Amino acid sequence: KKLLDFSINENMDIFVLIKSAEVRVAKNGKKFIAFNFADKSGEISAKFWNATEKEIEEFKEGKVVRLKGKRENYQDNPQIKIFNLRIA
Repeated sequence: KKLLDFSINENMDIFVLIKSAEVRVAKNGKKFIAFNFADKSGEISAKFWNATEKEIEEFKEGKVVRLKGKRENYQDNPQIKIFNLRIA
C-alpha cells in the first residue's frame, strides 16, 4: 500500500521520504518535528513529539524512513500518528 491508500484509523508500516522536517517547540517546552512524508501517492503530515537532539539530527529532509503509525484526521486534515520511525 502507498501512503494515501490507508483509511482513517488504519495502521501502517511503510517506507516513505521525508519531504520536509521542521523543528518546533511545543507548549510544554519540548521540541517536536513537524514532518511532511511523501511517496508516489502524495504527501501527508505528521508530528514527532518529544524529539531528542539525536532524532532531530537523524530525521532530515530527503531521508527515507520506515514509518510505523496510524492514519488519522486532525481538524479535517489527514495526518499520521507516529508509533516508530527509523532510517531505512
